Formats: sequence, structure tokens, C-alpha cells
Amino acid sequence: MNPKKKRLLIVSGIIGGLFILIIVAGIRKSGEQTEAFAKVKDTVSTEFRVALDSNDLDTCEVIKRKYGLADDQDLKNLLDEYKEKIRSKKEAEKLARKQEKERANYYQVNVPFKGKRLEVTVTKIQILKEVGSFLINEKIQDGAVYFASEYTYKNVGSSATREKPELMVISPEGIEYTEDISAGVAYAGAIDDYDEELLSELQVGLRSKGVAVFKCPDSFGKVDGWKLQVSVRGSTRTLGVSVK
Repeated sequence: MNPKKKRLLIVSGIIGGLFILIIVAGIRKSGEQTEAFAKVKDTVSTEFRVALDSNDLDTCEVIKRKYGLADDQDLKNLLDEYKEKIRSKKEAEKLARKQEKERANYYQVNVPFKGKRLEVTVTKIQILKEVGSFLINEKIQDGAVYFASEYTYKNVGSSATREKPELMVISPEGIEYTEDISAGVAYAGAIDDYDEELLSELQVGLRSKGVAVFKCPDSFGKVDGWKLQVSVRGSTRTLGVSVK
């Protein structure tokens, strides 16, 4: 026989033997736990139920480790409840970690944050039905609103840059809304201190003012989860929006 095949057969035999031993050991342990549980079923079942109702998962885990292999349908039903509580707990912890991570990136109006080249400050946010002046005017359609944000950005790098902040609105469902350019032009034309560097570079140490206007459903800000995301190279921050 080919030596390579012979080694393969030997290894397969060893693995098969170990697998059988594990099964036999499991069956034996299940029998032992079944017998032990039968003697204390009422007491342990009551203790398990009380622990489940009070969310005492440590006690539940102790019972599971001691009798988890017992062949008893009532016990299996209790174990299923325990597994569901563990699953729910893990999902809640996962959601809490996600929310904590999001909160770490949240900031407020008039609080600056820095990227590699730009320092950005959102200075004003408002919800409008109409933007612009008598010269250039945009009115929103039924069932929608304009969300307008004003911000400044300063070149804190070591050379001139054409970089600009990128703004986006994100719904509670994760839908992304980009800027409405024509509404942004109308809004910018109606404020006195708009001075954004559109065609030229922003020099080191200088500041520019920008605006971003978004067309959103009229449910915007009325439920939790709406966000304004502001990104520059090297940093992204999120501002929660609510009008409740």
C-alpha cells in the first residue's frame, strides 16, 4: 500500500475512534444527568423557573452545566427559554456597543472637530419649507421639508487645499440623502456672510463658510435616529437631529 494512503487511513481511524469515544461519553453523561435530575426534578425546575423570571442568568447557567444533557422535556423547555434570554442579552449588548460607538462620534452645533487638513464647525441647522430670497427662491413640494445646515471650515494644514467637508443626511433606516444643489444655491444667496471658496484653494490659516441643503421627507427629525454626517479627510462626525 502507498505509504501516504496508509498514513491517511491511520489518521482517519484515529479520528473515527475519538469521535466514537466522544459519542459514547456523551451518552453516558446524558444518562447520568437524566438519573440525577429525575431525583430533584421538582426542586430544580422550580429554581430554574424562578431564575428565568428574575433574569438570574448565572443560576440558570449553573443548572444548565449540571443537568443540561438530561433527557427530560420539561427541562429542555426551560433550557430553550434560557437560550433565548442569552440570545436576547447578546443582541442587546451588541446594540449597546454599536450605540456607544456612534455616540463617541457624535458632536454638537458650534463644537469644532479636526481632520487632517480641515477644522469644521456646524454653526446652524434648521428645517424650512422655502429657501432663498425674492431673486432666487425654492419652495418644497408637499410631503417634504428642506433641512439646511451652515458650517465653517478652516485650513489647519501646512499647505493650501481644495478639500471641502462632505455632508450627508442619514435616516433611521440608513437611507442616505445628498445635497440639493439648487436649493443650496438659493439658500446661500440669501445669507450675508456666505463666502465659500468654490474655485480657488483655501489658504493655510483661513476660514470659509459653506452651506448644505437637503430635501427630506416631512417626517424628518420627528423620530429618533435622523443624523447629519459630516466628513473630512481623516475624520467623520455625526450630529443627531430632532425637532420633537
